[in-house]
Amino acid sequence: MGGSPSKDPVTPWSKAEILGPYVVTSVQHAKVDVVFLHGLTGHREKTWTAEGETEPWLKTLLPKDLPTARIITYGYDADVLHLTRVAGQNTIREHAKTLINDLSALRTDTVGRPIIFVVHSLGGLVIQEALQICTNPNDEAQSDLLSSTRGVAFLGTPHAGSDLEKFATAVINIVRIAKNPNKKLLGVLRRNSEILANIKDGFLTMVMRRLQDRQNSLRPIELHAFIEEQPVDFLKRRVVEPDSAKIPGYNYDTIPANHMNMTKFSTASDLGYQRLLNRLKRWIGDEIKDDDSIKSQHVNQLREKIGERCPTLDYSKFLPQIALSDIEGSLEWFVNSSEYGAWKRADSSKLLIHGQRGDGKTVAMSYVLKCLDLEHPFGRQRDIASIFCSSKNSELEMVSSLACQLLQKNNIRTTVERQIVRILKSEHGVHLSDLWNLLKSLIETTELETILLIDGIDKLDKHERSSFLRNFHQIGQEVDGKSVPMRVLISSETRGDIMEELAHYSVIDRDKERRGTSLEKRF
Repeated sequence: MGGSPSKDPVTPWSKAEILGPYVVTSVQHAKVDVVFLHGLTGHREKTWTAEGETEPWLKTLLPKDLPTARIITYGYDADVLHLTRVAGQNTIREHAKTLINDLSALRTDTVGRPIIFVVHSLGGLVIQEALQICTNPNDEAQSDLLSSTRGVAFLGTPHAGSDLEKFATAVINIVRIAKNPNKKLLGVLRRNSEILANIKDGFLTMVMRRLQDRQNSLRPIELHAFIEEQPVDFLKRRVVEPDSAKIPGYNYDTIPANHMNMTKFSTASDLGYQRLLNRLKRWIGDEIKDDDSIKSQHVNQLREKIGERCPTLDYSKFLPQIALSDIEGSLEWFVNSSEYGAWKRADSSKLLIHGQRGDGKTVAMSYVLKCLDLEHPFGRQRDIASIFCSSKNSELEMVSSLACQLLQKNNIRTTVERQIVRILKSEHGVHLSDLWNLLKSLIETTELETILLIDGIDKLDKHERSSFLRNFHQIGQEVDGKSVPMRVLISSETRGDIMEELAHYSVIDRDKERRGTSLEKRF
């Protein structure tokens, strides 16, 4: 499910500023970012707008056909003379660096979300250079952009294999339609085309290396070329000929338009639009399927790894399911309490229920779980994990159960994926600290609210319980510091050490509630 479109106003042209990223259409809980990048002398919206239209098809057509995608278009000042220089301002490398920084800032809260790029003309070289810069392992934001990239669709971008002359000719043709170059500029372009060709070659080498080396769970980057079918009148030829536009070893499609108009679609029935859309849908569909498959594989492998240390761990010991009609009358002390009401309304809240054995705490916890399920029966609006504690549980088992439940429900982010791979590859077994870090990352990187229900914390061994609560409090503080929504509900028999450990929680005292009810009945 894609979620509903954002209510933020989006104007057809961003008049005040035409540079940098521009979110054309946003959806809640998007599955993928689709980023559009224009070529020489292009415009981040007009490049994608058909003649006679007032809005780009990125806004009028694409959101209906890609409901799970956040659609972004990017603008940069592509000066003809400077773009093809080896070094200095406004070169391809400078534009690539700015693109990386701007996209990283835009994706601060969506790290790990897959990205697909759609690029036109020499904009293809900008994205190729950008992704090569992102191979820097010391910059997490850059690494995320690279590892999150799933595909690049090239519209009229020159490749030309190893034929430098064909590549240089394509570059010069592109410049001719953008500017009337003199002989001196043409000479500079021909000499500097070798520099541009090196960008293209380095990118293709990186893509092939990633395809061959599947370590660290990096997925291949899909590539697809779109070739212009029609010539430009004054050139009497196509700007980028098919032999130059094709990517060696990859498939391609054609678009029935010339180089300038191959990015402009009026209706959803335009053949070029349908061909590009089909490619994007295939990539997005494969991404969702791959994500589900890898997620399931990771959960199973992690459980097996944990099982080597905790052979008695039972992942099925969640809170029991109940029928609300059977117990609502006996839970007035809980349902009508101001503390529970505040816990339900808050984005981040922590609540402890304590009392004597057999006085309905587990029933209350099961009631909460059932209510949460009923609120959103057909769609995930939150990530929920629950534990029914026993005296046999260790801290390792507790953290493992919470992490594996969230992992099963969570959209795996790049940071989480890397942590899991490190745990699975470790020759020294599963470390408790690794699992705590994994749990924290799962909570921090989800786009949804996290709710954790822990019933009967008093049943744990005192040493295991104390360590669990201490570490749980630590990650709670770190999560709260990042304003990540998380609610926690814990039940326990009344114990002094537990009350002390959870002194920062709101409290429902079952004994106090019972005494209050008795007094009301008496009077």
